[in-house]
Amino acid sequence: MDTITVALVVLALVIALSISYFHYFFRRSSIKEIYLLFFLRSVSIFGLLILLINPKFERKILELIKPTLFIAIDNSSSISYSKEDATVLTLTNEIRNSEEINKWFDVKYFTFGSFTKSGDKLNFDESRTNVSEVLELLNKLGNQQIAPIVLITDGNQTFGSAYKYFQSNQEIYPFIVGDTMQLADLKIDQVNINAYSFLNNNFPVEVFIHYNGNNNLHTKFTVESQGRIIYKQSIEFTPDKNNVHLEFNLPANTVGKHLYKARIAPFDKEKNIINNIKNFSIEVIDEQTTIALVYDIMHPDIGMFKKSIESNKQRKVELLNVNSINKTELDYSAFILYQPNNKFQSIFELVKDRKANYLLVGGLSTDWNFINNNQEFLSYNFSPLIEKYYPNYNKNFNIFHVNDIGFEEFPAIEGYFGDLKISVPNESILTQFINGVVTKEPLLATFNASGQRVSVLIGENIWKWRSHSYLLEKSFQKFDDFLSSIIQYLTIVKQLNAIELEFKTFYYSDEEVKIIARAYDANFNFNDNAELYIQIGNTSAKIPFYTNGNHFEVNLGALKSGNYKFVVVDQQNNAKREGEFSIIEYSLEQEVTHSNVSDLRTLALNSKGEIFYPSQFEKFVDVLRNNNKLIPVQKEKIIPISLIDWKWLLGIIIVSLAIEWFIRKYRGLI
Repeated sequence: MDTITVALVVLALVIALSISYFHYFFRRSSIKEIYLLFFLRSVSIFGLLILLINPKFERKILELIKPTLFIAIDNSSSISYSKEDATVLTLTNEIRNSEEINKWFDVKYFTFGSFTKSGDKLNFDESRTNVSEVLELLNKLGNQQIAPIVLITDGNQTFGSAYKYFQSNQEIYPFIVGDTMQLADLKIDQVNINAYSFLNNNFPVEVFIHYNGNNNLHTKFTVESQGRIIYKQSIEFTPDKNNVHLEFNLPANTVGKHLYKARIAPFDKEKNIINNIKNFSIEVIDEQTTIALVYDIMHPDIGMFKKSIESNKQRKVELLNVNSINKTELDYSAFILYQPNNKFQSIFELVKDRKANYLLVGGLSTDWNFINNNQEFLSYNFSPLIEKYYPNYNKNFNIFHVNDIGFEEFPAIEGYFGDLKISVPNESILTQFINGVVTKEPLLATFNASGQRVSVLIGENIWKWRSHSYLLEKSFQKFDDFLSSIIQYLTIVKQLNAIELEFKTFYYSDEEVKIIARAYDANFNFNDNAELYIQIGNTSAKIPFYTNGNHFEVNLGALKSGNYKFVVVDQQNNAKREGEFSIIEYSLEQEVTHSNVSDLRTLALNSKGEIFYPSQFEKFVDVLRNNNKLIPVQKEKIIPISLIDWKWLLGIIIVSLAIEWFIRKYRGLI
């Protein structure tokens, strides 16, 4: 207590004694209990005054602060598939029952799979594994304290960001369960394909296959559609040549969404054959497209564009001289603006007003000052020097699928030396290769600005590329497919309906089926007040959509394998959209049957932790106990105590008043 409080307490005692003295001794009385009454009255008054003053005391206690130990347990189905569920349960029980661990640590349990959950309830039925999520969460929970993380897992992650180089603030101790020996295995790593193709056209497919083994292997790759093999190819692997990259074309003969199955035949006694299959799909569109190629000068590139684009039967190119066109009659799927100059003023106004997609081709006859002043997305700071640009294929381009058709051997195209700047997010299909130096400067780039798709090529003589491709391949097909991918990106325009849907052609059986919808009013403005529901198949159940930002969404959860048709209805105007999808029996958790020791070891080393195996539990306990950072800390804790919270003080006041009252009543003083 401070000095003022002590003074007030002393003053309260003096006041209590003075009042009691005045009441019982100021006038003489013959009551023999007078001293008792004086004492009781003094206690009552003093107690009441003390409650009014409410002095506070401090109590010092010693508290043992134990460091937190996070236990994160893999609850995904890959644990049960590899028959390691009993191992994980045994290891969890060892930690739970360890006297050493529970004595020196505040242990908190979590499980992870598709999501991270608090507790240690395990059933190993999670359909996906996200290791990075649990690491991020536990690092946040253990912020500003020492809280090491114990991971009990096989290390196989099926979604989420890569955890290998996760920057952890805490030490991480992975317990690696599962088969640590990597068996020979064949796997289809990836299938690349565009989302759309035109009817009666061939669409390109790119497949990456990996072999892990020490022997030579001969096998067969096939693609199936509706149970029928439509493509096959023999493949050879050796220990040194363990990756194969396939490129081929498949026919688009019927309209609609089509599901394909890529399959690599397993070798004898291959243990894991689930990853030998990869499904993919494409939507075939029956739509004749006409492209306007607007020019002012004659050049071999113009004839090349027409021949290459019209190799696709669904496309037609009309050559329009800029001096003799009628702006009001221009109605095309896309434009190719070949070496524009100031005569293209009306064309630039047209594409801007209609938000038409276009390919801009520059060259030595291009008026770049005119282009810089007549659109807002790109600018080309150039000099009168002529530069030879060799193409360099950008492997990281991912807006749409294009193949490297041997660009490193292609001849140069010509343009003015300069610096192309694009003010909106963009990606380069080809970058510049100048004087033997690969640069990041765009040679052929594409971007999407406010719904308008634009591609830009800054050099002329692209006809040489097509000719050189023919010399290499004895066919124009590879080059025509490359240009076709760019034209397809520019010409596919989605027609707006009263209800627009976003969903996948197929889902895996362990994947949630999520469908996104957008409803529009008569003016095609987004209607966030729409009342949408979905009906699956012939069922009468109406599942409502919920609003999520600028769209509606419904999550149908995980469905059984099979084909499903559905209809989405807007109850306000009875607008309908139908669709269908397939559920394929498949689990990503079964793709890998061995533990990911490499990534877990890297994770542990980067966090200054250490990896362990289930048989090394005692070693794990010793490592924790011998870590000087992980020792309990004794802290002195000061607890303020207020007399007003002392219930016994109120009891003393009541008892003293009651006794005094009874004595005075008995003696007839009341």
